[in-house]
Amino acid sequence: MQISLWKRIRASLSDTFQTILSPLTVFFWGILIVIAVLAQPFGTDWLMAPVARVAYWAIIVTSGILLGYAVRSVTAALVSQTRPLLFDVTAIVMMTTVFTPWAWICKRLFMLPGLEQGGGIWRTLLHVAVLSLAVFVGRRLIPGLEPGSYLNPVAASDTPREPRLHRRLRHESRGPVLRLAADGHFVEVVTEAGTDRLRMRLADAIEEMEPVDGLRTHRSHWVAVSAVVALEHDDNGRPTAVLHNGDRVPVSRRYHAQVTEIAGSG
Repeated sequence: MQISLWKRIRASLSDTFQTILSPLTVFFWGILIVIAVLAQPFGTDWLMAPVARVAYWAIIVTSGILLGYAVRSVTAALVSQTRPLLFDVTAIVMMTTVFTPWAWICKRLFMLPGLEQGGGIWRTLLHVAVLSLAVFVGRRLIPGLEPGSYLNPVAASDTPREPRLHRRLRHESRGPVLRLAADGHFVEVVTEAGTDRLRMRLADAIEEMEPVDGLRTHRSHWVAVSAVVALEHDDNGRPTAVLHNGDRVPVSRRYHAQVTEIAGSG
């Protein structure tokens, strides 16, 4: 099934921003503000009063991190991670284009009255471009942060194919997902390792099961195709899909033919 660009971007944003409050990100956020305030780079030592300088760098560092996350997410939806050089060039150009006007406006707002920025917006663009280059290339060079390298791109077959939903599960419940079931505002996730409950919509949980092959058997149930072993009827004559762990999932008339085909081919 072809996934729309917007859905890819939304999924990528969800994945990327899951680490926004990680201890490492929070540490770098704080330390970067402190270093910038003390070092006073890019003329902020004479352009701004001390209090304005603190506010300026807090805003710039915070918005820079948030926008950097967003830019990486959008780039991941547009450019394959199997092409590291194109990925990073795209991210650097996008970050420079979007962040430069914002940084220039903020500097104008916080600078002392009657002063002029040396070099104007073009110098700001150069600064943003250099910093973006350092961040995205630096991430590529740190082992484990980004897949592949410029000299050894990751092969398409090596890219992770684990469903995004796995990341929401408790560690002890992680395993191949057999079925999903809506339960009010929650979704029950049954895996080969156990059962978990997530506060989300069933439609969103199904979307996060990509690329696992599965189908809905009922408006409140979804099953992995590989888990279905038979189609039987309960004591009241209603059809149910039997999974290899023994679970029985109701099958509505709308999905009966699809489940019959899967059970028959199995």
